[in-house]
Amino acid sequence: MLRKGFVQQQIEGLSQALAAIFGIELTKEDVVKRLGTSCKNLTGLDLDTLLRLDDTSLLGMFSGGDRTRTAGNAFVAAQFLLQRAKAEPLQGRVARRKALLLYAEALALESSLRSSEFLAEFEALLMEVESTDRTAHILRQAARAMEALGYYDRAENYHFHLQDSHIDHAADGTREFYGRLLELPDHELEAGGLPRDEIQTALSELLETLK
Repeated sequence: MLRKGFVQQQIEGLSQALAAIFGIELTKEDVVKRLGTSCKNLTGLDLDTLLRLDDTSLLGMFSGGDRTRTAGNAFVAAQFLLQRAKAEPLQGRVARRKALLLYAEALALESSLRSSEFLAEFEALLMEVESTDRTAHILRQAARAMEALGYYDRAENYHFHLQDSHIDHAADGTREFYGRLLELPDHELEAGGLPRDEIQTALSELLETLK
């Protein structure tokens, strides 16, 4: 209960912060400033710094330590980045891409965030991010999140996107993905939209391409 409590506490804090910011009429500059202050208060992270970091450095800030605490902070930071994108359109493209990356990280790390509501929000955000901005990091995190959620057919699609984008070692990642799935029981694979026979066929075809 304590582990789930932190995530819920962060979500409630986020809701309260956004209500306070958007519950009154503010200039764009004040909105941006208050978003930054609220993000810092809730997560200990500076919003401007998150916008400046490259993907690898950004993910590095959310690695290690308690998984639930990391996931809660990543989720909240993603939400603040999305609000920053709305308040400051010039930063919108970068903010949405980084929000997507952190959102995928949060979903992959914490089961209590894997609701139909958050999943729909995540996939809607994925569609908003331009295809050229869906980097290897983002696609891998999306695949990881969908696999953790048990949506194996969707995870497979992201692995395909990685291969289609000619990302280094993408095929190896797909092979490892299929290997993990083959260790699962049939009923779980079928519930995830990827039955065992389809996995075996896809894996055989993949191995042929790697010869």
